[in-house]
Amino acid sequence: MKFFSRAKIALVAAFGLAVLLLAVRHERPRPEAQTDREISSLELVPPSPNEDRQFADPEAAETQRSSITLVSDSGSRLKRKDGVHRIPLAKRALQEVGLDYVNNANLTPRKPLPKGPLAIPEGKDLEITVKFQDALLARATSDGALSLTIDFPIELSELNLGLPIGFRPAFDAVSKKKLQDLQKRAAERSGANQADFEGTVVITIPKESTSADRIAIAKAFHGLGVVEYVELVALDNLPPPPADIAPPTPDLESFQGYRNSEAASGGGNVAYAFSRGIKGQGIRLSDCEYGFNASHEDLVDSDITDSSRGPFHPTVVTKGWDKHGTAALGISGATENGYGVTGIAPLAEIHFYSEWTENGARRRESVTDAIADSGFGDVVLLEMQTGDGEGNYVPAEYNSTIWNLVKAGSDAGVIVVAAAGNGGRNLDDAYFDTYHARGDSGSAQASIRSAASGLRRTFYETAGAVSSYSSRKKSSSDSPALLSGRGPGSSFF
Repeated sequence: MKFFSRAKIALVAAFGLAVLLLAVRHERPRPEAQTDREISSLELVPPSPNEDRQFADPEAAETQRSSITLVSDSGSRLKRKDGVHRIPLAKRALQEVGLDYVNNANLTPRKPLPKGPLAIPEGKDLEITVKFQDALLARATSDGALSLTIDFPIELSELNLGLPIGFRPAFDAVSKKKLQDLQKRAAERSGANQADFEGTVVITIPKESTSADRIAIAKAFHGLGVVEYVELVALDNLPPPPADIAPPTPDLESFQGYRNSEAASGGGNVAYAFSRGIKGQGIRLSDCEYGFNASHEDLVDSDITDSSRGPFHPTVVTKGWDKHGTAALGISGATENGYGVTGIAPLAEIHFYSEWTENGARRRESVTDAIADSGFGDVVLLEMQTGDGEGNYVPAEYNSTIWNLVKAGSDAGVIVVAAAGNGGRNLDDAYFDTYHARGDSGSAQASIRSAASGLRRTFYETAGAVSSYSSRKKSSSDSPALLSGRGPGSSFF
């Protein structure tokens, strides 16, 4: 059973370099402080905690700060609900709502992600995800309402929708402790405020609603200043894993060039690392994608922990999407057993997180779990892609929620290696200016190219279709064995 495709080799070879270079873990420099604070058209001033991150008078603060609970009534308008849902602001309450690492005056301010055009995917079962501005500390309540910690925004009160709606937490399947521990680690290491993940909600609407209804609601929220971003995901039309690129790749088992030192083959000098006894030990490797074949002869002897939130969805196998995960795990961690291939880091602690289980699409949860379960210097592999709104595939972090997760992981010292996607898009194109304007997520992205792309050589070339790519943040060296600068669109040259 073949393990290789050009895209897989480029991506996993990049991961291997990250693992091997981390044999001695060097802390990456702290990002430059952000001096500007942008909150769209609404200026919201968060509370200023004192040195121990409490209000000087918590009881007085509790009486001064209250939240308005919003519900959607049968008339399809958001309105005040009778009564006020108060959030206590004692030190424990501040920790519960994330004020130790969100809106903290003692940390570098976080700049909200720039709001680009709303991407509308093809599909009927559209899930609407909304992230409110951090300063609101918006929360979806257990009864489907929305609570805020500021005075009722007039633009929400004037929002007129065609259907009654509700709210649920976007990360409801992830424990609050796991999510907050990740944010705390990221804030402590980076010295910067983190995105308010709990302020990310999914809008619930009646099942009989049409895709046009959902798009209209998404557009309505997208236009609000109190909203950082809105995203639509077609649950009935999930993107495939980054796939082999035509023409079909032959069996390359005897051509594991990425293990060599020759620059022409894009080698990572893995053989030399092996000669020094460096085989990934001490590193946790987490692969996030659809599935893998645990019975494959090159994986049966590998100690792979399936940390998914349930069995793989049956469609993963019927579509053959488990083959991609099998290849990625084989190239990265197959056991050194004298037959088949040998992984780049066969002694790494390997975990797998499926993004599509019998419980449904779980990309958000799989990425959260993998990053939150990883420590400083561990590696998370994102073998996934997403749509760019024009029918092409681009890096998964083009999705703003995934970008925020990757940024939190990078701030916490987790190495995130990601596929650039098989869309053949030039990520330097002006279409992606809003994406680049977010700044540096900290991810390392891998891509391949065609001979006519105009970029310097990458790990593997083909005359056929190409991965998405970018020339931004290139390495200063022509050696393809070196990582380029981390950030949106970075590739390995």
